[in-house]
Amino acid sequence: MVNKKISEYISKFADMLNDSNVPDIQIVDDPAIGDGFRDLGFDMDCGHAFEEKYGHDAFRNPDALEKVIDSIDDIQLLGSAIFSQWRYYNHWAMGESIRDEESMRWFNMIIKRMQELMN
Repeated sequence: MVNKKISEYISKFADMLNDSNVPDIQIVDDPAIGDGFRDLGFDMDCGHAFEEKYGHDAFRNPDALEKVIDSIDDIQLLGSAIFSQWRYYNHWAMGESIRDEESMRWFNMIIKRMQELMN
């Protein structure tokens, strides 16, 4: 049941992120997005747990993430990474687009991996 809720929420987030009709501001400023991640048990830890296990570069750089993504099998860690990355854009990014090419690659790799693990 938990995986089903996570899968549905991650799919909803992915759809919103990949829908060019949804303004960036709606994605980054909607507190319900953060609440949804938190309600599913994910932690907003600024990516510290992810970085501890896979390195700073994998948390920030899609090329580095691509090298380790297939070895990641912890849904909790992946969800917390997405939550933390979303929070970066929500709180600290100051005008950076959540939809720049590198960010979209990063988010979509994490989302795809989560979906693979839940199927």
